[in-house]
Amino acid sequence: MKDTPLRRTEEVQRLTQEYASYSQSRNGLGNVLGGVVGLIIVLLNGLVGPGFWTAVLTIGLTFGWLVGKEIIRHRVYLSLGMARELWSPRERKYHTWSVLFVALISIGVCVVFILLGGPTKPQGWLYLFFVALMPWISWRYLRTSNEFVVGVFLLCACAVTSAGGSYGLLGWWWVGLVALLMVYAGIVEHRRYGRLVAQLQAQRMVDE
Repeated sequence: MKDTPLRRTEEVQRLTQEYASYSQSRNGLGNVLGGVVGLIIVLLNGLVGPGFWTAVLTIGLTFGWLVGKEIIRHRVYLSLGMARELWSPRERKYHTWSVLFVALISIGVCVVFILLGGPTKPQGWLYLFFVALMPWISWRYLRTSNEFVVGVFLLCACAVTSAGGSYGLLGWWWVGLVALLMVYAGIVEHRRYGRLVAQLQAQRMVDE
């Protein structure tokens, strides 16, 4: 009996930490949105090919997801108030090194593209813009491995399609698989969030 308050406190802490995870590493419907957008863009690039509308839809859907997932996060998954997930040193290190890798690749691509005379056409500047934008967006918005894989692919697709190209379907089918995993994970996270909120509210009623 004496351990009951302690167990209750530990349970509340566990639930609170899980709730806070929806501020960064989980995003439920935001992941579903990202997976659907990833699938559409993989199929769009592979089946339709290069063109004006491929570029417009690729860029529009990509930034629609980046903005939309943050709106979903704040409107849907922080319903009990603001919380901030504390990453472990290992998670923070993994994210930092992933972003640094993207930054090095972006710098290399920009340098080679400029030396080859790519910016002589207006589309070349658009290409450079999206390539240069990748490290910042990766650092700010791509927080999980699935988000990182799909997000970097979408940003690369924005760069390639804005320059008049497109990605083939056969070479990038695996991104579609990751996007499907994002959809599945998002549905699981969304259902878990409903149960989590109910548990937290029940604990609050007990404390009152």
